[in-house]
Amino acid sequence: MSLALVIGLLLGEAKVHQTPPYLPRYATFQLFIRPPAISPGLRLGWEIDLIEGQRDVLVAVLEGGLAYTRVNDAIPFFWQYSGGAGIGYRNQREGGLYWGFTLVLGAIYYGYKLEARADVLAEGRAFLGWKLGPTTLAFTAGYAQWVAYNPYSVAQRYATGPYLGVQLGWK
Repeated sequence: MSLALVIGLLLGEAKVHQTPPYLPRYATFQLFIRPPAISPGLRLGWEIDLIEGQRDVLVAVLEGGLAYTRVNDAIPFFWQYSGGAGIGYRNQREGGLYWGFTLVLGAIYYGYKLEARADVLAEGRAFLGWKLGPTTLAFTAGYAQWVAYNPYSVAQRYATGPYLGVQLGWK
């Protein structure tokens, strides 16, 4: 009986969204905090509904992003580019409250003039906000982390880290 319910949910009628599937469904503006550097960053995300309930949905997520900052005089231009795939949960309450989370695994390329590195990236983000007509606006907090530690890398000290931000969605 439960297998039939899962198959019914997966094969059920798909919800029609206002945004075509080839365009991003949200943008997250965030500040990575790795003292002494604070890196402003942008993430664009695409979503595909996997399992949809009455007020919530489990989604497949594809994300890409970038961030730039000045660390100090020795590192005047630090950059990071990332991309990954994962899952997310979105919940819309009757009163307009909107919350959820996103978990992504992917790749990150980062560095500065003297060093460039590529690593595996793991990222988790939670958000809480409000539905405003066809869009959502939410405050986010999360952590992005490279997976393999290199004690000799200067660039790795400033890549990723904890972040705060704002997410705008237009699914």
